Amino acid sequence: MSDSYKEDVKIDKYDLHNQLAETPSLYMDWAEKYSKIKAVLFKEQEKLKLLRVECKSEFDRFRAELDLLIRNDWTKHGQVEKMTESSINSTLITRIELIEKEKELNIRIQKQIDEVAKATERESVFEGAKVAMNIKKACLSDEVSLWLGGYYSEVKVPQEMHKQIKQANDNKIVKKLKKRVRE
Repeated sequence: MSDSYKEDVKIDKYDLHNQLAETPSLYMDWAEKYSKIKAVLFKEQEKLKLLRVECKSEFDRFRAELDLLIRNDWTKHGQVEKMTESSINSTLITRIELIEKEKELNIRIQKQIDEVAKATERESVFEGAKVAMNIKKACLSDEVSLWLGGYYSEVKVPQEMHKQIKQANDNKIVKKLKKRVRE
C-alpha cells in the first residue's frame, strides 16, 4: 500500500491475479485511514462547539465586569446624566475593550473553523479513496471477464468489414484473371 490512493487504484491488466488478491487488504487499509480521519473531524467539530461555548462565556463575563465598572462609576463612563439600562447598554457596546475582546474571540473561533474545514476536506478525500477501492474491485472483475472472454487474445473485425475485405479481394482476383486472359 502506498501513501497515495492514486497509486493504489491503478489497474495492471497483466497482473490481475495479484491485484485481485491485494484488493481486500488495500480496501481495509484505506477504510482504517478513513475512520481515523473521520475521528479527527469529529474531534475538531466538538472542539469548535466547546470553543464557541467557552468564548461566549468569556465574552459574557468580560461584558458583565465592564458593565459593573460602568455602573459603579457612572459619572466617569456615562454619556448622559441619567443612568438607565438603555444608556448603560449604549455605553457598554461602544467601549473599545468590548469590541476588541469580541474580535479576539472571533479570531479564535475562526481558527478552529479553519481546522474543521481542513479535516472535512481530508475526510472527503479519504472517503473518495475508499469508494475508489470499491470501483477498483469492480474494474478488476470486469478485466478478468474480458480476459476470460478472449477480449485481449484476438482481433474482432465486424461482419460488414469482412464483406468489404472479401469484395476487395474478389475484385483484385477478377482483375488479375482478366489481365492474364488478355496476355
